[in-house]
Amino acid sequence: MSERVGIFIDGGHLRAAVTNVFSKIDESYWGDIGSPIKKHFPESTIDYEKLTLKIMEDLEQKIVYRRFYTCPPFRERGKGGRFFEHDARWSAYQKFKSYLNDAGYDVREGRMHKRRGRTYKYRVSSTEGIEFYRKPKFEQKAVDTFLARDIATLVAQKRINRICLVTGDSDFIPVVQCAKEDDGVFTTLWHAQGNRCSASKLLKKECSDAHILNDIEKEIRR
Repeated sequence: MSERVGIFIDGGHLRAAVTNVFSKIDESYWGDIGSPIKKHFPESTIDYEKLTLKIMEDLEQKIVYRRFYTCPPFRERGKGGRFFEHDARWSAYQKFKSYLNDAGYDVREGRMHKRRGRTYKYRVSSTEGIEFYRKPKFEQKAVDTFLARDIATLVAQKRINRICLVTGDSDFIPVVQCAKEDDGVFTTLWHAQGNRCSASKLLKKECSDAHILNDIEKEIRR
């Protein structure tokens, strides 16, 4: 049977890696990446075609699936039922999504959930006194579920027999275990290593091998 590999990228992990772990690069090096895109989606500074080549460097399998998991910006309905969103952020997301598609990745989207956040106070003026406002908090929903479901489905249907997973989240331990124990499908893990962005020790233990993205950072930046 021919070897078939699926690449599954947790966009949130790459965002944390670029923001908290990878070195800052000179502004003049950003090439054709527009300022709004790199501001709202720092993971867009990765060259995903180069990343794919590095992931597959030591493997001889045929790439069958390339999937990227993320959330679009939060959209809120205004008067008349029309959607309201920050134009710059939404436009940047569409460009980033188009770039991923051009690199051969199918973008799987969760949803952004808005909930009540912390209450802050600030002084309006010496005469008007202090006012309070509540800053909303946004959370990604269903992204990890979609990723785990896709891996489980493709493995069960014998469409892939090798998994390349870019993440550090321990939530994926059960699906990695099932793929290995029930179907003999092994996982190669790629993850960043640093403050506020690393990989679960248990996840690394369940994978057949693990590689650190920090080591190839300069080779995969745009």
